[in-house]
Amino acid sequence: DVAPSDPPPPPGLELPTINATTGDLVLCLGDDISGGPWAYSVSLADDGGSDRGGVPRSPPFSLSLSVRYTNQPPAFTLGVSSALGGVVPCPPGASCPPLVGV
Repeated sequence: DVAPSDPPPPPGLELPTINATTGDLVLCLGDDISGGPWAYSVSLADDGGSDRGGVPRSPPFSLSLSVRYTNQPPAFTLGVSSALGGVVPCPPGASCPPLVGV
């Protein structure tokens, strides 16, 4: 079982799951999610129960998750800029609308 601790994760960050067959921890992120750390409480269950002295559930342990911001390509629009004193050249084949309010 995975349960979020406080503070809760942001919208777009789904609660992590554990694959019962492989034991893999699976995390699905929405667009533009970064930050953290977010804390989770994780415990594991055994379907064998407590027969022959077994322990059906592990004590919870803490998991801290941080998502680093990924490198995004730069975005800009070429056009007229009074700071440059004229027209900024527009690459061949590119669409370069004028900048408004510059």
